Amino acid sequence: MESAGEALSRTTSSASESSSEPEYRPKKAKASPAKGTGDSPQVCRRSTRVTRRPSFFKVVHETRADRDMMAAIKRSRIETHGSHTEYQSLVEVPTIYATAEEFKNPITLWTKYSHLGDKYGAVKIIPVAGWRGTCPLDTGSMKFKVREQRLENLGNGKGFSHPNYDWDCERMKAEDLALKLDLFGCEDPTVKEVEAMYWGLVKKGSGQLVVKYAADLNVYSPEFEDSLIDVTGTAAETDVWNMRNLSKCPGSLLRYCDQVIPGVNSPWFYIGMCLTSFCWHTEDNYFGAVNYHHWGAPKVWYVVPARKTSRLEKLLKNYSAHESEEFALYSLRIQVPPDVLIANEIPVYRIVQQENEIVFVWPRAYHSGFNTGFNGNEACNIAPVSWLPIGYKSYIDYKFRRKTCISFYSLVMSGVCNYRDFGAMDLARMIHSLAELICQEFALRSCVPYPQVQMYLHLDSPDAFDVQKFMNEACLQGKMRAKPSCYTLV
Repeated sequence: MESAGEALSRTTSSASESSSEPEYRPKKAKASPAKGTGDSPQVCRRSTRVTRRPSFFKVVHETRADRDMMAAIKRSRIETHGSHTEYQSLVEVPTIYATAEEFKNPITLWTKYSHLGDKYGAVKIIPVAGWRGTCPLDTGSMKFKVREQRLENLGNGKGFSHPNYDWDCERMKAEDLALKLDLFGCEDPTVKEVEAMYWGLVKKGSGQLVVKYAADLNVYSPEFEDSLIDVTGTAAETDVWNMRNLSKCPGSLLRYCDQVIPGVNSPWFYIGMCLTSFCWHTEDNYFGAVNYHHWGAPKVWYVVPARKTSRLEKLLKNYSAHESEEFALYSLRIQVPPDVLIANEIPVYRIVQQENEIVFVWPRAYHSGFNTGFNGNEACNIAPVSWLPIGYKSYIDYKFRRKTCISFYSLVMSGVCNYRDFGAMDLARMIHSLAELICQEFALRSCVPYPQVQMYLHLDSPDAFDVQKFMNEACLQGKMRAKPSCYTLV
């Protein structure tokens, strides 16, 4: 018999070996005997049934609905909920009471107050006592097409349609009156009441209110030939403030444009009713604009000066349901409340334009607004020489985005060739713009190894300035990109 000490020693040794070298030994499953076969184990066979992967359901999205939803999300990020602006508290643009001397030439008046226009984006002009513009159309007899505007859709750029039937002023005036009685309970609501109602409907984004606006009516087109008022032999025929003459007044580069471009050097007419809109936009080619209020209810404007344009353009791109930059910036279909702009640190200035008042809008200033009732306005563009630097920017911006209505190069060249019509400062600006175009042309030509096409610059007025010196300076400005031998003077 072994002693108790030896047994204890053997047990301890066995435990230590077990702890130092653990070994996993799976338990063997006991085979159950098959029925009727004694102790023989049962053979397990794998099922032959095919197991399929679960199907994945593809959800087909509607592009338009997704686009609207994404636009709503982007707008919610931009908008500051709960913010409210008292629109009457917005800073008004300066009002200029023109003197008889200032009123003789629109360009002179424009140039004198350009420091205010640069700051505010626009100014309001009160004409000299006794002057009143002549309406070019007999609005009582004319027929015109209208745009239908759905206020609840102005924020997403889908609030416009163009019915193909004719309207007249009597019908529009009657609908304007019916709308005001329905919404305000009176025939002549205040600007404050209409303004609050307008932005309330735009922000709400729901409802079925549709208003009609006769916009961009080409005054001197064959369509309205029978409605034109003959001003031959009257003071209006030669008046510089006649919109037909204004774009061609002394000092404007548009006076050398032989082509008639409606809305630019030929006026457009606008007939509005209560709550009709013009959405955020700049003028074509970033021109300046002149708008005269002939008759009717006030027109309310909102203006963002050119110095804050980049910030506003970024906001407009994010506010629309459309992904196209061109649509967001140039379609004139997106209306953003001033509250949203102010919440995004974009300054907004306000104008209430009454009868017989003129609004100057500066180049590249964004503007929008609405009509408080039945009214008529006329507008055209203006291009003083001070427009050239911003005009060059429009030339660059439009290159890959949209078509231009008139060549920037042709305006510069026509101004240089008619140098006698301008002062020394204006001529210096034109030379600088021409030098920029030449340098750019040299740079583009130098990128083409073959063929090297000779560039000819024809200036019909060699006595205007030292052309050779000017060309050499232009080439020096672009010497890193082009060679002076690329041009020939003729």
